[in-house]
Amino acid sequence: MKFFDVDKIKKNSGVSNKYLLTTVVAARARSLSEDRGSRTLEETGKGEKVISIALSELESDKLSVKMGVVEEEGGSSSDEESGSVE
Repeated sequence: MKFFDVDKIKKNSGVSNKYLLTTVVAARARSLSEDRGSRTLEETGKGEKVISIALSELESDKLSVKMGVVEEEGGSSSDEESGSVE
C-alpha cells in the first residue's frame, strides 16, 4: 500500500479544503475508471487502483485543478465554487 503526502497534494493542486480535494480525487478516479476499458494494463499500471492513480497524478503535479464561481440564471453569481479537473 502506498501512502500519499496530503499536504503536498493540497499544495500542488491548489485546493486547500480537504473535502473539496476528496471530491476532485473521486471525480478523477471515476473518469479513469470509465476510461479503463480503452487502455491497456501497461498504460494504467499492473493492477493499480484508480484512486491511487488519481492521487499520484495530483502528487506529481501531472493534474491541474481549476476553480471557478458558479453563475446562476440571471447573471448573478453565488459563493459556491465549482471545480474541474484537467
